[in-house]
Amino acid sequence: MNDEDKQEKITTKIWREVPEDDNPFAAATCYFAGFDVFGDVLRNASYIDYLYLLFKHEPPTAEAAKLLEGLALALANPGLRDHSVRAAMCAAVGGSTRASALIASISVGAGNLGGGREVYTAVNYWQMCGTDLAAWEAIIKSPPQEERVDVWMPVEHAPGFDPNGVSCPKPVRQTLAYLAEISEGNSLAWL
Repeated sequence: MNDEDKQEKITTKIWREVPEDDNPFAAATCYFAGFDVFGDVLRNASYIDYLYLLFKHEPPTAEAAKLLEGLALALANPGLRDHSVRAAMCAAVGGSTRASALIASISVGAGNLGGGREVYTAVNYWQMCGTDLAAWEAIIKSPPQEERVDVWMPVEHAPGFDPNGVSCPKPVRQTLAYLAEISEGNSLAWL
């Protein structure tokens, strides 16, 4: 068995590294989805372009980049009323370290109340209902039951809607209006 046979080989479809000639533990070139990250992407793409590439493994169209940029701006600072922000503030007031406050915020931000799990549920509902208003009424009145009730609590409100509000908050309406304005599709306009 030669030395090359002993080397660990990690393969992935999304990331590839070419090692330095004098150091096999350091990368000389890094490719993501076939694109040279530090040779091409760094010089020619925006952060939003790269973020899209990370999710979709292809460069965004001009419309997709503009939509993602608008969404990123709208979500960048949800404000003091957001549950994940309040979790971080409570952790900080309690004397926790910055890292602990960050984890508190991420944990709440992953949940069912305006968090990542709610986004996941909303996307699933959208895939099932699309622009069919009757289907939305049915799924909101009788939501599907979660398979893993030990991990995720039952949905207490329709995903994407404020559980305490009667109307849609103005910043949400403004964001949807802007995204619908720049989108070539009809889904955002329907919302």
